[in-house]
Amino acid sequence: MAVLHLVNRLPPDGPGLTACFERLDAGDSVVLTEQAVYACREGSRLALAVISAAAGRRLYALEPDLAARGIALSAVAAGIGPVSHSRLVELCCEHDLVHCW
Repeated sequence: MAVLHLVNRLPPDGPGLTACFERLDAGDSVVLTEQAVYACREGSRLALAVISAAAGRRLYALEPDLAARGIALSAVAAGIGPVSHSRLVELCCEHDLVHCW
C-alpha cells in the first residue's frame, strides 16, 4: 500500500519529519509543506539528511510554501521536486493512503 506522507514541521517543533522517515516503505512519497520546506535548501545539512532518509522514494516540496518563505526553486536541493496544489491533489489520488505529520 503506497502512502503519501505530508510533513509540515521540522524538529524541534514536532516529531513529524523523524517519525515519517522511520515509517517509509517502498512506493511511499513525501511532500514537505509549511515550515518543513526549510529542509529543502540546497547544500544544507538538513536537506542532505532528508534526501538520504528518503532514498529511493519520491520527495517533493509544495511550491506555494517555498515561495511564501522566500525559497527560490533554483535553491531547492536536487532530489526534491517542487509541486503545485493541483499536483498535490493528483498525488493524493495516486496513493492508497495520505498521512499527515
